[in-house]
Amino acid sequence: MKYILIIITLLLCFASYCQAKQNIWDMKVLDKTPTVYDYDVPLYGPDSWGYTGILKSEADREKDKENNYIKSILYRGPDYKGRETRVFAYIGVPDVPKGKKVPGIVLVHGGGGGAFEAWVRLWNARGYAAIAMDTVGSESINQYGGKKMELGVPTYWGDFANINEPITDQWGYHAVANVILANSLLRSYPQVDKDNIGITGISWGGYLTCIASSVDNRFKYAIPIYGCGFLDVCSNPATIGSLYTQSQDDINKWLSLWDPSVYLKERVVPIHWIVSNADAAYAILGVKLSYECVPIKNKSVTIRDLLVHDHGNNGESQPETFAWADYYTKKIDKMPKIIYQSFKNDTLTFKVSKNTKKAVLYTSRYESPKGYNDHNKDRDQFQFIEIPLKNLSATVKIPDDVRVFYVNAVTDEGLEISSNIFTK
Repeated sequence: MKYILIIITLLLCFASYCQAKQNIWDMKVLDKTPTVYDYDVPLYGPDSWGYTGILKSEADREKDKENNYIKSILYRGPDYKGRETRVFAYIGVPDVPKGKKVPGIVLVHGGGGGAFEAWVRLWNARGYAAIAMDTVGSESINQYGGKKMELGVPTYWGDFANINEPITDQWGYHAVANVILANSLLRSYPQVDKDNIGITGISWGGYLTCIASSVDNRFKYAIPIYGCGFLDVCSNPATIGSLYTQSQDDINKWLSLWDPSVYLKERVVPIHWIVSNADAAYAILGVKLSYECVPIKNKSVTIRDLLVHDHGNNGESQPETFAWADYYTKKIDKMPKIIYQSFKNDTLTFKVSKNTKKAVLYTSRYESPKGYNDHNKDRDQFQFIEIPLKNLSATVKIPDDVRVFYVNAVTDEGLEISSNIFTK
């Protein structure tokens, strides 16, 4: 009888833990349109940050000249230590004829970044409503970082040192909640097709994209760039070094609450990563583990060779981001596909879709796919070779000294998709 009571107690504790974890964010509250406050700041238009870099085409530039509907706002976030909070954001919702709607997208910046006007302009020019919010309680007017707002949340990326504060006073809680509230706000506009809203994020924003789109099933799709889960495995200590200054108990607690892997395992929203094979912040081992733990079929990875980790020309401008968004919202299918893949007896066999122009094999002699600090150094971490395709399929012997490898299928337009990340 004594042992039965102990088992029952343990089961109740476990159930209580699971319920607490699932109820960190109350979607019955977060799916309501947040209160919006006028907050006019100067708009930079053609001179806004990154404009010449991320609006590359003349068509985008011409379209942006008509963009007079973008504005800055504040919206109300969850309370912090018993007081109200405000979130700074840029939002662009086009005027459309009555009865017509446009798709939308939520844009989540990375560490050191902020709400970028040019990022909203980029998606507006492509026919999307868009919102970009600050996730660290700052008035980030078109710039990296910004001054803290009086009613902002005085937290910061990761917020490792405050792991023993109440959950609702930690950065992870507020950042994810405010991303979800941005979705709720965008959905409230009559011009926006609420069933066609996606999300993308850069670095820490990619990390937040993994969590927010696992919690909020209203998103149509998610495209994390760089960011993934399993931070204890894949992240450079220089990137999240302050996590490792905590006690092991606190490290474990942080990972159990805020690592994306906890949420990716239960997601239903399609997810497509765009990452680098030379990333000092998120090595592809974490991407591999994150991808493998997602239980749905609508998932993929694009591993770009030597993709530099930053905002602007690299983070926001990857063509696969736009291709996936157009696929889900406009039914335009341009992405290549790995139709079949198998690795047996040191031999990789794969088949690709008809729109594939070439296949490229990347191999590494390292025992695990590691990141490194200099994007232009140690190029031989991954050797690459173009693989001839015969009837859109190929078989290739993997050398004995290779430990990590994958194949990229590439279209005429330069769109890429990667196979599984294989290790041996």
